[in-house]
Amino acid sequence: MLMDLETRVKMTKRATRFALKRLVEKGCKLKTVDDGGEEDEWIDVTEKPIKEVLEDIMAVDMAQLLIENPEGKEKWIQFVFGNAPNEIICNYHCCSTIDEVADEVYTKFE
Repeated sequence: MLMDLETRVKMTKRATRFALKRLVEKGCKLKTVDDGGEEDEWIDVTEKPIKEVLEDIMAVDMAQLLIENPEGKEKWIQFVFGNAPNEIICNYHCCSTIDEVADEVYTKFE
């Protein structure tokens, strides 16, 4: 889908917010964000509302989010911005919950 830059940014933000909300709704805990800053300096997001986590993730072109899945295991998700909004989740640690959310994002924002 061809869209202007302003529309692309809005849709990317919506897709990212949707992904974060779905992860939480499915029982995941958002833990930390690596925004590409200092090495080994992750932003603690455990107590932040989704709106603030969204800002931390979208402050850069590429960010990793560490979550705790419903089974209590830590998993990571890599968000890359600049492609189509439905392709923001570009890589992740194997996990059925993340698989489902990635598929939902892809389908909803196609």
